Amino acid sequence: MKWTRLLILLVLFIGGWFMIPKFESHITREQTVKQLIQQHEYTNLKQSAQLLREYKYCFAVLSLGDAFDENEQKMCKSIINRLNQSKLLDWGTSIPSLFRSFKDKGMVVPVYDKGFYHALMAIKGIRDIHQSQIPIYCFYNGPGDLKQSFQDELRSIPNVHVLDLQQTFPKIKFGGWSAKPAMLLAAPCQECILFDSDVWFVQSPETAFKQAQYRETGMLIYKDRTVFEDRTPARQWIVDVVPESEYSSLLNLRFMKTTTMHEVESGMVVMDKRRRFVAALTLAYLNSAPITPESHKTFHGEKETFWIGPLIVGEPFSVDPHLPLGFGHWNGTKDRFCSTQMAHADQDGRVFWVHGGVIENKFNLGSTLQSFTHYIEESGEYTFPDPSNICMKLNGKTPQLFEDKKGLEIINSTQQLWNKIKPKNYVYVQEETKHRNTDGEWIPNE
Repeated sequence: MKWTRLLILLVLFIGGWFMIPKFESHITREQTVKQLIQQHEYTNLKQSAQLLREYKYCFAVLSLGDAFDENEQKMCKSIINRLNQSKLLDWGTSIPSLFRSFKDKGMVVPVYDKGFYHALMAIKGIRDIHQSQIPIYCFYNGPGDLKQSFQDELRSIPNVHVLDLQQTFPKIKFGGWSAKPAMLLAAPCQECILFDSDVWFVQSPETAFKQAQYRETGMLIYKDRTVFEDRTPARQWIVDVVPESEYSSLLNLRFMKTTTMHEVESGMVVMDKRRRFVAALTLAYLNSAPITPESHKTFHGEKETFWIGPLIVGEPFSVDPHLPLGFGHWNGTKDRFCSTQMAHADQDGRVFWVHGGVIENKFNLGSTLQSFTHYIEESGEYTFPDPSNICMKLNGKTPQLFEDKKGLEIINSTQQLWNKIKPKNYVYVQEETKHRNTDGEWIPNE
């Protein structure tokens, strides 16, 4: 039994399971955690990260059971109970009960009034075009976020569930983009595909579960566009909150190499929450309302937390190696390729999913259907002619003609579906969410 325990500890250490300070005895460890909890301030990221790493270690001990002696198991039960009742995780729901609720595969999508029609098209496409009956959990964030008629229409689709995030976590707030990780955590699926309302699929969404990188680590995220801006303070922030034992994992990230200000996007995230439970908890914590003023002034929204969170607690994750694709219509110009949409490939390089809807301007529901004739791997140089368009410099590359017959059929069916469900007599009112900078490019308002 002793050698079995040592072997398991070695495997856990090599696999990144824990990076916990060593203690002289069980009593010392438990006392130290108790003291940390008493001193803990919710907005102190370093304190919270240390407690979450303790949670991870004890969660592993209790999961493996008899591989550890009774004293260690007893200690970890006590630590887990203390942490579940501490202000760190006092979100108004039982964390153990939440974990026990995870089962089977499912999809999770945030739906709000303005994004309803995009989400409806994606969900009907999954049911009617891809013929998938996978459970879909549509989350809104409290009263006023999704009108009742929209909720009723979603519930009329078989195996679609509409849930209020604030009913699961009534004691902590999550706002805007930041609510997405909490929705992922709250959903009852074990293996979950989190996707944005304006994402749609050229292949069956369940292709995500077959990706080798997902099967290896239990978490898969995708690269964002390579857009450069000096983010030295953000990089320093990461070094401050990520343990030294994880620094080697930072070396391969474009963000840390100063290549881009956006490492990943969160249009689709795939996670096995039983394997990556503490990572899921950490993601929700990092995006809770008391924390976002700090994290969101450092990053653009919640998306970078999908790799920072796992690193903080030493959880494995995978970033798809492909760069994002520009996907749309190319008019033959030699210098640029313009399209609102960004696509991502599967492990074999085939177009898998698309972010940005099926129309030329996803913000204007009455705009013209996009023509998806060409695609190209990004060059890393972009211009933004207007709020609804993104142009990529070609730098001598030539976009490829999209000739996947099945993919073309799915695109055609998806756009026909959009024409059926889009709102009638729609009047577009452009919101002043962006302004031109001194170079004449559109950038978000502060």
